[in-house]
Amino acid sequence: MYLCVMIKIGVSACFFHPDLSRATFGPKTLSYIENDMAAYVARPGVMPILIPELPKAEKLAMIKFSLMWANQFWAFVAVFR
Repeated sequence: MYLCVMIKIGVSACFFHPDLSRATFGPKTLSYIENDMAAYVARPGVMPILIPELPKAEKLAMIKFSLMWANQFWAFVAVFR
């Protein structure tokens, strides 16, 4: 099955924070999906997608956008009350 017709399900990332005693990628934060979770979500025609942590600036931008959208939505709903 082609990727363009597969259902994609986002799975939030698990993290290993920097640990200099770790032999590989010690100073790096590692994002991963646990294998059993991927197997649980993955079905024929479904692809689990890892959702990485966003940098702080992008998180703030998403929050501002969500608040703006919510305010516009409730203003629209108020018109029909």
